[in-house]
Amino acid sequence: MSEVAYAALVLSLIISLYAAVAAVLGARRGFPDLLESARQGVFVVCGLVSLATLAMLYFLVTRDFGVKYVAGYTSRDLPFFYTVSALWGGQEGSLLFWGWV
Repeated sequence: MSEVAYAALVLSLIISLYAAVAAVLGARRGFPDLLESARQGVFVVCGLVSLATLAMLYFLVTRDFGVKYVAGYTSRDLPFFYTVSALWGGQEGSLLFWGWV
């Protein structure tokens, strides 16, 4: 499942680059269809980043120590609140969390 979260983030990067280019070209050249496409791209990126964030929360809560981030920032002794807050405990998780917010 970690591959699905990784693929969601890579796909969201590609779609966000498309949306940025489409928004600029649509605004400068007056193509409303291209602007609408960029707008829809933003919604897709939001969904994909949400999927990756939910996957990371799932890995944290289930204590899937096969995921390097989970193994580095949690333990079996950690209370639930601190396990969830480990999402933004490290640099990678913090960037994912703030990108999602």
